[in-house]
Amino acid sequence: MDIVSKNGNLLLNVPPKADGTLDERTEEILSAVGRWMDMNGEAIYCTRPWVKYGEDNLRFTRKDEILYVITLEWPGAGRSLDISSLGGNQGVGKISEVTMLGHHEKLTWEQNSEGLRIVLPVSPACEHAQSFRVVFPGGIEK
Repeated sequence: MDIVSKNGNLLLNVPPKADGTLDERTEEILSAVGRWMDMNGEAIYCTRPWVKYGEDNLRFTRKDEILYVITLEWPGAGRSLDISSLGGNQGVGKISEVTMLGHHEKLTWEQNSEGLRIVLPVSPACEHAQSFRVVFPGGIEK
């Protein structure tokens, strides 16, 4: 996520063994990446960098009227994710919807002048980095 948020490309280096097969550990890693991409791929595929690549343990990508916020670490169940870059005083525009990829329950969130606060669900949607879809009707102003 760090590289993609800085306008880089997702690239995997998968060295096969001499007989052309993959070792068990490599297969496990590729399966884990595949599971993550199945759930969070829209925050990667066809996205562009935003004006900021990140904030603390968060990374940003964007596509049309959607800003993706990806957590590098899970803050914990019931805690809030506070994103000052998305405050009303930052000139980004008004948010109409916030969802978590792979999580089907409605999230509680609030945008005010100080930032965007998302109350996190009890458990993460996947094992690693979590992705949030933040919708700005008409596009992100900043």
